[in-house]
Amino acid sequence: MAHDHELMVLYHPLGEEAELSTKMDGLRSLIASQGHAVSDVFHWGRRRLAYPIKRQFEADYVIAEFSSDGDHAEIERSLNIDESVLRHLLIRRDSDGVVVSSDA
Repeated sequence: MAHDHELMVLYHPLGEEAELSTKMDGLRSLIASQGHAVSDVFHWGRRRLAYPIKRQFEADYVIAEFSSDGDHAEIERSLNIDESVLRHLLIRRDSDGVVVSSDA
């Protein structure tokens, strides 16, 4: 049974919009390459962080929405080794939209 997921990724604040667009396309491709159905990837904006992460005080927030019933290990691994990713959070929701689990 497929569940709805949201993946929030905080990217190092990049200089140009084209670089962020490339990162968003790469995120969409990464999720799709693992067999998950991506419904949307969007830029939530550049926001000030509550505390510095890797000496950064701001981050570009990107949200990816997708459906999946499989494993997310490869997505997590890829985000962990990407130096432009400050943090990420994967959230799984049930059919009613209630959060089932989050992998911080």
